[in-house]
Amino acid sequence: MLDAGIGIRAVETPVCEFGTCWQFEVFAVHDCALNVYAEANVKDASGIVVDTTNAMLGSLTAGDVGRLTLTTLHEGPSTIELTEVSCT
Repeated sequence: MLDAGIGIRAVETPVCEFGTCWQFEVFAVHDCALNVYAEANVKDASGIVVDTTNAMLGSLTAGDVGRLTLTTLHEGPSTIELTEVSCT
């Protein structure tokens, strides 16, 4: 479920503190008074879900840009499938 109040785009070269990560810039279309939340499935090279990951930002006002980092410790090639991005 992707919230219509949020725009999202992948960061080309994410910077990971550990593991494998994906970073996304999120754009608040309207106020997200509580937080921005993202959840995703991590898939291996065969497309099998091997992990889930999530991240949360604090509140964003309309027009603000934030950065979410989703991380996995799964070893080997993997891709990510966003399953939820919400603005509350």
